[in-house]
Amino acid sequence: MSCFDHRWWIVFVGYWCFVTILTFVVLEAKKSEKNIMGHLPKQIQ
Repeated sequence: MSCFDHRWWIVFVGYWCFVTILTFVVLEAKKSEKNIMGHLPKQIQ
């Protein structure tokens, strides 16, 4: 059971870090949206 819990925590922490970083990147992108719009292709926007 301890192995299962250990794996679950790794997945949970990894997912939480991913969401946190993704949210930070999105917020930073919105702050400098005008600058990014001129550099990214239309498909990504």
